Amino acid sequence: MQQNGQGLAADEQVFLKRMADLARRASQKGIWTLSAFGSPRETELARIAAKRESMSVHAYGGFPGAERVRVLFADAPDVAHDAYEIACLTVTCSVQDHMTHGQVLGSILGLGLNRDVLGDLLVTGNTAHVFCTEAIKPFLLSTLSRVGPHAVHVVEARESLVLQGTFENWEEHQFTVSSLRLDAFLAHAFSMSRSKAVEPIHAGLVQVNHRVRVDPAFTLREGDVISLRGFGRAKVIELAGTSKKGRLVIRAGRLRSN
Repeated sequence: MQQNGQGLAADEQVFLKRMADLARRASQKGIWTLSAFGSPRETELARIAAKRESMSVHAYGGFPGAERVRVLFADAPDVAHDAYEIACLTVTCSVQDHMTHGQVLGSILGLGLNRDVLGDLLVTGNTAHVFCTEAIKPFLLSTLSRVGPHAVHVVEARESLVLQGTFENWEEHQFTVSSLRLDAFLAHAFSMSRSKAVEPIHAGLVQVNHRVRVDPAFTLREGDVISLRGFGRAKVIELAGTSKKGRLVIRAGRLRSN
């Protein structure tokens, strides 16, 4: 990615300019400025904007390992979590039925909200944890009453749950690869042959940090999140060393689609 803005999509250039404005305001006025929620790709752009303005940048999404985060431009070595103004709501379906991520997101956006007021939506069975801005919390508490065909009950999540980050349940496993190519990782993470892994990549069904990648040889890094449409997400949790045969040892996680 070019740091001068070249090679960016039009919407990315607009977003980069918006983040640069926030960083510049923080730098010139000596204040803290806070962004809306953004994807890992948008967080990367925010860090570029901060670097241009020689401003420190911090990011948090409400729990450790969150994908969608708010970015805080602040000339400070550390920032308390409450500075990010993030709330977590627990949404419970009235019957023992499974909600999907798409149903929860669609029901909330159907209330007239933009995606950037929402962080991660973590759905398990008939319960969802919805991370959102503090500003929009009262509206959701009073207005969100249905998800899909079912009535739901919405309350603010217990603080202990938020602090412990006990939301996502990554299925962890370890394997070795000759290199951190996208197709090699995808094959191991989603239990398919390497030749099969190439097909969805070429078809545009694979994203790395919310950006479509169509090159099977794209090199992954520690912390990258890989999405395969229809199969869920996988994460490069850790580069755990090298095997006796010189192969890379990867600790990976898997989240299945709801």
